[in-house]
Amino acid sequence: MPKPYLPKREIECPVGTTPEETAREYGRLITKPEIHGFRVIKAAEEPGLASQIDTPGLISALQEQIQAVNSGDLKHAEAMLIMQATSLQTLYSRLAERAMAQDSLLAMEPLLKLALRCQNQSRQTLETLATVRNPPLVLAKQANFGANVQVNNGTGAPCAGKNQNELNQLLSEGHGTTMDSSGATAPVGIDPAMETVGAFDRTAHGGG
Repeated sequence: MPKPYLPKREIECPVGTTPEETAREYGRLITKPEIHGFRVIKAAEEPGLASQIDTPGLISALQEQIQAVNSGDLKHAEAMLIMQATSLQTLYSRLAERAMAQDSLLAMEPLLKLALRCQNQSRQTLETLATVRNPPLVLAKQANFGANVQVNNGTGAPCAGKNQNELNQLLSEGHGTTMDSSGATAPVGIDPAMETVGAFDRTAHGGG
């Protein structure tokens, strides 16, 4: 007869070449999310299925769930949510039944409060499931701040198009002159403060 399977109770931790490296490996191990999940599950299963839990096997199963979510597979998360909602609904029904079996309002009230809490939590769990399956669509409206904006850079360049014609007409009526953009302008000296900026080393300045 084949030997019965005995659950393993230990997990392996890489050993470094120095005590410091080994200590860091232990630190990385005990801070992994799947290790924390394993600890809680094992404690919650005492004295139920704890004796049947294989430590490396459960940790490996938790790692697979993490990898599935990272790759976009939410089947397990959806199944977990619907089971939680169903379990909460069962608790609601049982507590409501016990409340109805009481002879006094004083004994009925705490049971009804717990029942309604379970009902509300079941509803919220179903809402979370709906959000996971159908994430809300966020629309970002981009504003065009560059429309009908004229910039005067101080070089004597006049406005263009319709605005130019309107200004010429107003000046002609008032002073008999027009703004002619075709004439030559005086050269503008180079402002040392506005000279070409040198090459910017993003890595030296911590840029992303």
